Amino acid sequence: MTLYWPRRLLAPRKVTAEPVYATASGGRSLTAVEQIVATDAGYWSIVLDEIPVAGAVRKKVWRAMSVLLEGRMNTCAVPIYDYEAPWPVGADYGDYTGIPFSDSALFSDDGGFQQPVITATIQSAVSLGAVTVPITVVSGAALEVPNHFSVANQLYRIKSITSVVGTLTTVKVWPPVRVAMTAGADAEFDDPRQLCRLATDGEMMSGADDYAGRTLARVNFVEALPDAPA
Repeated sequence: MTLYWPRRLLAPRKVTAEPVYATASGGRSLTAVEQIVATDAGYWSIVLDEIPVAGAVRKKVWRAMSVLLEGRMNTCAVPIYDYEAPWPVGADYGDYTGIPFSDSALFSDDGGFQQPVITATIQSAVSLGAVTVPITVVSGAALEVPNHFSVANQLYRIKSITSVVGTLTTVKVWPPVRVAMTAGADAEFDDPRQLCRLATDGEMMSGADDYAGRTLARVNFVEALPDAPA
C-alpha cells in the first residue's frame, strides 16, 4: 500500500532532501594517493522537521498516518516542498489554485479549479538505469541545475543541461532512472515526490501526544528502492 504524505496539514518548517552517496576506498597509499569508487547509485534521504501537530485535526491525521504506515512496512510518496522550481516569471508556489469558471464563479465551497504552474512531459521513452532524460516543457520557465522533478513518484535532481532545442530540454539526472519512463509521462515539477519508507519503525513517535499543544515533530524517510527486475 502506498500513501501520500498530507503536504498541507502536516507541512514541515524545515525540509532536507539530499542524496546519500555510496563510495568506498582502500585507503591512502604511501604516496598519499587514494582511489575512491562509487559502489552503487546511493539513495535519497528526506527529513521533514518541525511539523506542527497541535490541534485535534492534525493529531488525528498524524495518528492515521502512523497506523497506516505500520513502521517501515508501507511506502509513502513524500513531497520535498521544492520552492525553487522553474516557475514562470511572476508566478509562485500555489498560484495554480482557485481558478474560477469562465463567468468568474467558483464552486459552492468557494474553491476553484487547479492547474499546474509547470507542465512538462517525458519526450521519449527512457530505459531503466539511464542518466539522460529528454523533457518537453509545455509551460514554465527554462530548466536549470539543480531543479527537481519526479516521474511516477521517483525523484530526480538535474545535474546538467545537455541541450535545449525549442521546448525540448535534455538533462542529465541523479540518481540513474529508477523505473523506465514512457513517452508522454508527466514530469512533476510543481510538487515533486519520492516514494519512501520510514527510516525506522519508531519515526512517528516524535508526534506522540503532547496535551500542552506544543509538539513539533520530525520524521526521517529513506528512498524505497524499486524491486530489481527479474
